Amino acid sequence: MALVDQDRGGKSGAGGAGVASPRVRKIFMRCVWTFWVVVFAYYFGDMYFYRTVDCTVVGAEAVSGGGGLRSAGSRQSVNTETEECGLLVFVMMQNEGFDSGQDLADELNRHRGERLRFRVSYLYVGHYEARAVELEGFPIQE
Repeated sequence: MALVDQDRGGKSGAGGAGVASPRVRKIFMRCVWTFWVVVFAYYFGDMYFYRTVDCTVVGAEAVSGGGGLRSAGSRQSVNTETEECGLLVFVMMQNEGFDSGQDLADELNRHRGERLRFRVSYLYVGHYEARAVELEGFPIQE
C-alpha cells in the first residue's frame, strides 16, 4: 500500500529515500573540491619547496621497507637521529654520489657529533622528512 504521492514529485514514501537536496549536494561538492585542493597543494608544495635545519648527527641507519604483495620493489629510507631535531627520515635522496640508502647512512655516521645542514619539508608531522644534507663532495640535485 505504499503509493508515491504524485503531487510531491515522488519524494515521499519508499521512492524518496536517499535523495539529497541541491543544497546538500552543493555543500558536499565544495567539501570534495576543498579536500582535493589541499591534497594538491600539499603534494606539490612539499615536492618543490623546502627549508633548512641545522642538527647535530647522533647516528644513521638505512631501512628497507615495502615489498609485499602490492608493490614491485622495496623502498629505502635513512633514519637519522639528531640532537636538536629528533628523527630525520630521508624519503627523497637528492644528494649525488650515493648509490643506496646504506651509503648515505655510512657517510652520516662518519659525521657523528657534527652539526650538519639538512633540507627538510615544510610540514612537520611526527618527524622531519629530509631530502638532502649539505656535505662536502656530495652535491645536491635541484
